[in-house]
Amino acid sequence: MRKDRHYFINNEGSAMIIIIVCIAFLTIISSLLLTITWNHIQMKSINQKSKANFYEAETALTEIRAGIEEVTADSLEIAYNVAMENYLNETIDKENLFSQTFINEIAKKLGDGIDLTTYEPATIRGYIKEPNAMLTTNADMGENKIVIDGENPSKPGYIIIKNIKLSYINSENYKTTLSTDIKIMVPDMAFHAYNSGTNVFADYGLIADHSISLNTVNNVKVYGNVYAGNGGIILENASFLTMGRGSNIITRGNIDVKNRSNLQILDNPNIWAKNITTFQNINAGTEMPTTIQISGKCYVENDLTLGAKKSDVTLSGEYYGYGNEHIPDKSSAVIINGLKSTLNLSNLKRLLIARRAYLNPSTGGNEYNENLQGDIWTGESLAIKGNQYAYLVPSECLWQDIDSNSAEPKNVGNPVSYDKYLRRKNKTDGLGDAPMVSLAPEIACYANGYTTIFYNHGPRKEVFFFLTFANEEKVNEFLKYYYRQQQLDEESKMETRIKSFAGSISINTESSWIMSPGHLLTYQEESGAGLVEGTVTPDGSTIQSIADQLKERYKILSQELSEPHLRAVYDPASVFRSIIDISKILPFTDQVYTIDSNHKAYVVDGDFITTSGMQGIVVATGNVVVNGSFTGLILAGGDVSLSAGSTVTASKQVVNTIINKNTELNTIFRNLVVNEDGSNLGDNSRIIVSELIGYENWKLNEE
Repeated sequence: MRKDRHYFINNEGSAMIIIIVCIAFLTIISSLLLTITWNHIQMKSINQKSKANFYEAETALTEIRAGIEEVTADSLEIAYNVAMENYLNETIDKENLFSQTFINEIAKKLGDGIDLTTYEPATIRGYIKEPNAMLTTNADMGENKIVIDGENPSKPGYIIIKNIKLSYINSENYKTTLSTDIKIMVPDMAFHAYNSGTNVFADYGLIADHSISLNTVNNVKVYGNVYAGNGGIILENASFLTMGRGSNIITRGNIDVKNRSNLQILDNPNIWAKNITTFQNINAGTEMPTTIQISGKCYVENDLTLGAKKSDVTLSGEYYGYGNEHIPDKSSAVIINGLKSTLNLSNLKRLLIARRAYLNPSTGGNEYNENLQGDIWTGESLAIKGNQYAYLVPSECLWQDIDSNSAEPKNVGNPVSYDKYLRRKNKTDGLGDAPMVSLAPEIACYANGYTTIFYNHGPRKEVFFFLTFANEEKVNEFLKYYYRQQQLDEESKMETRIKSFAGSISINTESSWIMSPGHLLTYQEESGAGLVEGTVTPDGSTIQSIADQLKERYKILSQELSEPHLRAVYDPASVFRSIIDISKILPFTDQVYTIDSNHKAYVVDGDFITTSGMQGIVVATGNVVVNGSFTGLILAGGDVSLSAGSTVTASKQVVNTIINKNTELNTIFRNLVVNEDGSNLGDNSRIIVSELIGYENWKLNEE
């Protein structure tokens, strides 16, 4: 028994050891668990911070991408314009030209403008707004490479911006690095005739064979493409018109904004016209401005003229005055004739004025025979009326006469009374053979003579003496000389005269593309008159090819409503008759084609008046008056008049829905394309710039 008892006593001591070992083991396990948990928490925290860093670094990359998207969009626009300017040149592959220009423009904009194999890190760095992000691309190591598709150099398919490297370090010193290449694909562009399944007119809201007009109406809106014939687009007597959501606004005549009216064109369409003008009746005593605001590409065959008092014209986008002939009516210029006018061209990316302003002495009671006396050139492509006095023969170059107020002979003024002129011409003034005009040497080195204009001002008749020049280079040089002389004069007559007409005339000379054979006059109240010198040869020959291309494009568009040329038109003088076979319209009748509850077509031999809410097609051989809202297409053989509060919305869907029903209506259309399954025709997918850009060789935290 004792032995057994002793045994149990020894067994109790062994259990304590086991307990201690177990406790130690549990302690170790707990410590390990705590350590693992803590490490997990730390790793999770680091991961969260790394993720935050990554997102911040990715934000910087997104900013770079946004900058490159803008460059891509600008290059796309330039490439398209270059291709279209050469559309009529059959020796040039337009798709290849587009691809090459697109790629080269991107490379030039991202690089130094010369070397197309490298980009400027400073340009990329300028896109980054995130303050803790840094571009680490090393130009010294040759990392700033540009790679252009070399498989088909005549038609490259892509450009790659290599080694865009970013580093981001946050406030807690966590660092993230990103590295990637950015690849930009060339979009598919087809420079050929429209698909045979396209009815071009379906994109238009208004087609008026003569004119589109507003008279004393406001709050008028037109959305979509627009065409007007020789009568033009006319706003009169404080009318307000907004045009947008279209790609083409075309007229064979002028865009005339008159008497305190307001025209606003939005959404960057192409605007084709003979002239763009503001105008005001002489007796209209008002301080309200006559306003034009255009955001788009203006293609003007002749002039932009500010003729209304307090004209206020702002152009953004591009302006091409492409008339390049040596006659005033076909010589493009920008002319400020209205008192206190404002012209803002500071947001133009491109400005082309193909010729120069001419003095027009055949108006306002003047007697002038241009066939005998010739045209009177100026040195200005952008001219301000007050500066026409620059081309008068200085009075000190005219003959001296004795008047009743002085015994001493003195130079006659310019203009001079007709009686005094006649006495000198007939040598009955006692001055013998004294010449009428003796040009001073500093004038004679530019001018080669003079011409006279006879002006009838009520009962008084006066004679003006204007300088003439051997060529356009000489008149340009003279204007530069005259401007320099006036700048030295504290009481500049040029400044005073320009100030009467120009409230503000501004041009973007730093970043815009400017081509003009003559000089451009500017004016700011703070700095006074300025002279931007012509950028091409004074005779305009260097821009002849551009002028010829645009002239041909205008001809095609004004006959067919689209470019490029599709087919021979039925009647080059009438878009309406080229679309509509009027022999199929029953004389003196009105016909209504009901397609469904929402769509109707109205065919009228005569005039038509819409009612608000109409959706469909209107074909009228006469005039159309628009009241309220209209969606679809209006085709008028005469004029379209827009009433107060009216809205016209072009709808290809509405037009094609009606045409695709293949009703009797379709028999009046020439060359009509019908898709009987009801689908819309001629839809062209838009290029989405962001989809052209992608990443390659993406690396995260690999240095």
